[in-house]
Amino acid sequence: MDADPYPESLSSLLFLYNPVAASFGSESWIALCIIMIFLVISALMSGSEVAFFSFTHNYIENLQKETGSAKTRILKLLDKPHYLLSTILIANNFVNIGIVLASTIIFDQVLPATSINPWARFSITVIFVTFLLVLFGEIAPKVY
Repeated sequence: MDADPYPESLSSLLFLYNPVAASFGSESWIALCIIMIFLVISALMSGSEVAFFSFTHNYIENLQKETGSAKTRILKLLDKPHYLLSTILIANNFVNIGIVLASTIIFDQVLPATSINPWARFSITVIFVTFLLVLFGEIAPKVY
C-alpha cells in the first residue's frame, strides 16, 4: 500500500503555505483573543464618549422630565462632565495599553528577534498597533 499523497489534515496544509500561522503558539492565539476583546471595549468607550458629550440641551431637559433608572444614571454622570470624561479616557488608555502588550506577545513569535532588525520589528509593531487602535478603537466608533 502506497503512502497517502494528501496531508493528514487541512491544518497541516495551512501551515505548509502560511509560515505566520505556523509560528502562532497558544500564547499568540490567547493574545489575539485579548486584542479583539480589548478592541471592542476600546470602541465602546470611544463611542460612549461621543454619545455622552453630543447630547443637546433640549435632550437633557427632556431626559430630566422622564423617569427610569438608566435616565437617572445618565443624568448623574452628566452632572460632573469632567469626571466622566477623565474616567472614560483613563479607562480607554488602560485598555489600549493592554492591546499594546498583547500585540507584543504576538509580534515576538511572528517576528523573532533573530530574524529581523530590532528597530524594524519595533517599527512594524508600532505602525500596526497604531493603525489598529486609531481605526478600530477611535475613528470608526466615533463616526458610527
